Amino acid sequence: MSLKQFVRVAKGVLLCGAVAILSGCGPGMATVKGTLKVNGKPVTTGANVVFIGPDNQRYSSPVKNDGTYLVEKVPVGPVKAVVQNAPLFTGDASAPPPTAPDPGNQPPKTKEKPTTIQIGNQVPKKYEEVGGQNDLSFTIKSGTNDLDIDLKP
Repeated sequence: MSLKQFVRVAKGVLLCGAVAILSGCGPGMATVKGTLKVNGKPVTTGANVVFIGPDNQRYSSPVKNDGTYLVEKVPVGPVKAVVQNAPLFTGDASAPPPTAPDPGNQPPKTKEKPTTIQIGNQVPKKYEEVGGQNDLSFTIKSGTNDLDIDLKP
């Protein structure tokens, strides 16, 4: 094989490798779904499930009102997890924003409840950070993983 042919083959191999990496091949990704519980009862408000891959990349999902979560594109292999209390918004989110008053007129009167923010409080604090008393670690397999998480206070 001549040097020119070798260079051509090497370029082709490098190009194919770059295409494979950029198209999502390489380390496998998976879906993780389940129910988040505290002492056997589903968490119903204000929490996020976060999986942390070996590269410290975070993959997260809010917990729905029935306690379920779905996180897509989690790396296959060992991961750590944290569960964080999340902001809750109350009030009428579908109401249009108030309009600015015309100069010289009174501001518009509304019967809408103001939107307030509070933090969910169902998740024990020890699960909000990696390390310490948080021992949440899992091995993710390719495909869909059913993973119920039951936290203890």
